[in-house]
Amino acid sequence: MSIKIAGGLEEKGIVIGNAYDKYGTRNPIAKWMAKGFGSALSKLVAKTSLESIHEISCGEGY
Repeated sequence: MSIKIAGGLEEKGIVIGNAYDKYGTRNPIAKWMAKGFGSALSKLVAKTSLESIHEISCGEGY
């Protein structure tokens, strides 16, 4: 069985950074989970009266 690594950068032969494109995958379960996370986050933000959100982390940039 082989696993495809999507876009992982390598440093000295070790994959660093994000190694799995969960938003671009064709896997229906991974797509469902990513969509569910985005939906839950949107609903949570909608309950606040914030004018802006600054998200500082690492990931794909979505």
